Amino acid sequence: RIVARFAAEHGTTAERLSLSADDVLLTTGSQQALYLLGEALCDPGDVVVTEGPSYFVYHGVLESQGVRTRSVPMDAGGMRLDALG
Repeated sequence: RIVARFAAEHGTTAERLSLSADDVLLTTGSQQALYLLGEALCDPGDVVVTEGPSYFVYHGVLESQGVRTRSVPMDAGGMRLDALG
């Protein structure tokens, strides 16, 4: 029902979107979704580079999983790669 409702709200069908119930992840909130994402993609000791400023809550979630975060400032051209060094 969730997929059908999502599709209907976007004026289409689940089939046209190629979505099924297997494509849906329900969480109690964004922080749980971010935690699950970090758990799936990162290992303790990994370093995740984010743009600065960044969503500080996600840094806390990652750090609770043993992942180090590095916020890199942005300018008009995007992430300042010179700030990584």
